[in-house]
Amino acid sequence: MVVLKTGILNPAINSLISRIRHTNTLVIADRGFPFWPQIETIDMARRGVHNQAAELLVERLDGKIEVDFDTARRLFTLICVLQLKG
Repeated sequence: MVVLKTGILNPAINSLISRIRHTNTLVIADRGFPFWPQIETIDMARRGVHNQAAELLVERLDGKIEVDFDTARRLFTLICVLQLKG
């Protein structure tokens, strides 16, 4: 059994853990671990980049517009998607 003593558990990991049953397996691995499309994965590095970018947006937009962290994170995601669409 895992008990979180302090801090906040990542929402995606929390969701995954809540759906695990006795016959399921949870693997925590780094980037080089092989995986298949039918296996659910959580890319923690990408989340970290989006969180850092959101903090930077909040900082850079201070005094221009008021934006909270969650909105800044969504805004960064939108900017990334628009950039990919070209």
